[in-house]
Amino acid sequence: MDAATFVQAKFISNDPIYLLVPVLWLAMSVVNYFLFDAGKDAASKRKCYPQSVRLNAVFFVVVVTVFTVRENGPLVGLWMLVILVPGTLMISSMILHSTKFCDQCDSLVRSQYGSTAPVTCQNCGALLGECPDLPDEL
Repeated sequence: MDAATFVQAKFISNDPIYLLVPVLWLAMSVVNYFLFDAGKDAASKRKCYPQSVRLNAVFFVVVVTVFTVRENGPLVGLWMLVILVPGTLMISSMILHSTKFCDQCDSLVRSQYGSTAPVTCQNCGALLGECPDLPDEL
């Protein structure tokens, strides 16, 4: 077997999951962009954002676990879940905690460091208020 045949056989698959996952991920990215970055209603963003973060986290865990099980077997997939679920929960909680929405310009504002909630809007400079925009729990 020459090198070109090996590369083609090893890295290119006819399995539809290798096309389906990137298409779904791209679709979720486009929807998230229009909902949270291009949208104009801060109240609806506050309502939808936690569900979007949860959905993205679940999709990530499922995709990584499915690919791991397909390539390495169920035992390695179980260990992947043991590692991924707590890490994904922690990162999702940090994302929810460090994100607010500005009532003045309706923009999504993220903290620069991730551990603290932002105080002022990066676009218009308005104070973001004392009450938390998003719940602390997943």
